Amino acid sequence: MAESPAGSESPNDSGDDSQLTIRIPNPKVYMARQSQWKGRRGKPRDRPVAPYASKTASFLVNEHAADEDSPKNGTPAGPSSGPVYEGEMRTEPQIRQYVPPHPPPPGAIDEDAPMEQDADGSFQQSGPDGSFTWVTFLSIGMIVTTPHIDPWMHPSFVPLPEAILLGLRAVNAIEMPSRHAFDEALIKFLGTLSQELRDTATFPPDVYAQVARAVSDNHLSSLSPRLQTWTSCHHARSGSSKRHLILLPRDAFYNMNREDEEKLRLNYVMQADGEENSESAKKLAENGLSPAQSAAVFERVPVQNQIYDVLVYTHRNHGPSATMLFEARRIGVATITWPMVEMFIRLCPLCKLRSKGGPRPSGADEESASFRAGSAPVIKR
Repeated sequence: MAESPAGSESPNDSGDDSQLTIRIPNPKVYMARQSQWKGRRGKPRDRPVAPYASKTASFLVNEHAADEDSPKNGTPAGPSSGPVYEGEMRTEPQIRQYVPPHPPPPGAIDEDAPMEQDADGSFQQSGPDGSFTWVTFLSIGMIVTTPHIDPWMHPSFVPLPEAILLGLRAVNAIEMPSRHAFDEALIKFLGTLSQELRDTATFPPDVYAQVARAVSDNHLSSLSPRLQTWTSCHHARSGSSKRHLILLPRDAFYNMNREDEEKLRLNYVMQADGEENSESAKKLAENGLSPAQSAAVFERVPVQNQIYDVLVYTHRNHGPSATMLFEARRIGVATITWPMVEMFIRLCPLCKLRSKGGPRPSGADEESASFRAGSAPVIKR
């Protein structure tokens, strides 16, 4: 029974119906609650709405747990609450993830797959076949790289020596120029050369295969006049009986006896074709010929796609241009010129940082001196 505004008891209020009770809030309590409001406006209403909720302010939100004050089966939770229906319940909208109609092909890397970040800022993304792709973010955009250098290989061409391939696996790809950047710079450089120099500066795979077949079959007339002159002037030889490989004798053995040169060439061919344990190789070994002697006499001409791998190996210690050229000759690779080396060093990110930080350490000079200390083996006739 509530008191009327005049303070007298009303004769009509003769029941305990709580729905007819009018409660007037105390203004002091109202202002105290308003001063303690911490800003719950805009939050989703995950609790049932009481019948008096439409008459209350939006910031008067029940702080009790939902399982304690929420009515069950439409039964009022207290004397002053009414039934609650499902139509008055507010729920959060359900967001479903969009699934493309066509799944990615097998073997492809899913673009929506999560990527794990490493300490150096790089990311790796796993594909459905278990392979990993490393993603590195640079200032120019996102470039997909691998933690090591993948050498260029083709079944029709002899790969680089095993020592170079093992060295490439130990090189950090982040410290080297990208293959794409070097290829673009090399193509621009070749565009500035005359036609005569451009034909013999580098050999793309199709031109390389054509020259290797002509040299192996001793049919140089099928080549262009410039390539005929180049093969005759440099004494080009075939370095493999199964795949394409062009050999050039070193300057010190340019006028070597033809019979001795042929024996050393056959020894080189057996090494390139993986026939070290054949009967012919054993006969050559009995005559005192070793693979080191053949490597000391001949240099191999790389395919244009292999030039990047050779430069990465020669620049693994980030030495100067002279050291890279000397290292290329030491490992028996021809046609590596000064412009190619300078181009590679200008693109090297680690060398750029060193040039900005101060003078280059003298370790490269010591390495160059150690290379010069070891002389190439000499063939005794």
